[in-house]
Amino acid sequence: MPVNRRPRLVGISLVLALVMAGSGALTGPVAVASDVHLSLRPWLGLAASAARFLPGLTGALQAIVGPSSIDYGSDGRLTILVVGSDYRPGHGGERLDAVMVATVNPVTHQMAAVSIPRDTGMLPLPDPNDTWKGKVNSMYAHYKRIGLGTREDALDRMREAIAYALDIEIDYVAFARFTGFDFLVDQLGTVPVDIPLEIRDKRIWDSSGLAPGALFLAGNDVELGGESAAKCHATPKPINWANVPPCYHALPYVRSRHGLVGTKNNNNYKRDLRQQHFLMAAVARVVAMVTADSTSLNTLRDAALTRMADFNDFYTTLPISDDADLLALFVLFNGAQDQPFLQVTLKPRKYAYHVPGTRKYALKLDAVRALTHEWFAPVE
Repeated sequence: MPVNRRPRLVGISLVLALVMAGSGALTGPVAVASDVHLSLRPWLGLAASAARFLPGLTGALQAIVGPSSIDYGSDGRLTILVVGSDYRPGHGGERLDAVMVATVNPVTHQMAAVSIPRDTGMLPLPDPNDTWKGKVNSMYAHYKRIGLGTREDALDRMREAIAYALDIEIDYVAFARFTGFDFLVDQLGTVPVDIPLEIRDKRIWDSSGLAPGALFLAGNDVELGGESAAKCHATPKPINWANVPPCYHALPYVRSRHGLVGTKNNNNYKRDLRQQHFLMAAVARVVAMVTADSTSLNTLRDAALTRMADFNDFYTTLPISDDADLLALFVLFNGAQDQPFLQVTLKPRKYAYHVPGTRKYALKLDAVRALTHEWFAPVE
């Protein structure tokens, strides 16, 4: 059956008309004086609706809004260290539940994520005088403890160490504690996630006032929420799973590593992959929100900047305060929706081995770097 091309052609015509009529009736190649800086708001919806079938438009919009300050490094790609901390008041310590490196090729929009499991230790370090000897989930706390002074300094030291171990460039860092993660999810309303297999975790705590345990039912586009979601809980021991209410709180979903996934044991590695899936689902949610309402990205940005200024539970070095940077990030991740998502956790036996006499695992650097050299290769 022939495909009807008319709607797409009409869409392109409307886009061209908007570009021709917008911002002083620009015609031909879009050009503005270097000291002109126009607001993102009138243009973002246009980018959302047109970027996939009119690639040249995004460059024109970037010229209108202004140049982006995003640093793609010498490899030409955007790579971010994503760190999730288990810190909460009254519990002490600050271990990492997530250590993930995500990358996007700005030309092909191919996105990939690599997770380093929590029990990984003995990472090669760029500084021969570095005293860190623990598991990767203790790295951030170590760098804070040895007197680097600030969260920013400790995260930057960790960024350098992970980049060195994986033999890649890492451009930016994103960090969230429990409350920061909940806050970010709440800004999205909910995040629709595909849960292929039911999860039963009798050990996870979602609230000190409720019995531990969480049940996630299998399903497509399961809406998971943040702090506003009901806290997950089980029933007094022994747990009768038939009487446990299903959980829709995103935080225990990305933290769960005990119990069963389907009929098989849950573990750290399944959790890593779940975190990667959730990251992509959150990106898709942002794209959908902005496509429906272009002002929502400004709202999300403003909320994130306010949170970073007022709390210690969320932080990123990504440039998000400028409209041009926001447009560039949106276009980058919008394009990633059309590409396969590459994902892996560096688990035994292919990528790691058990260190005898310890509870640590060490990376097989040849295998790991063969992978990262492929997935994080410089952009041609």
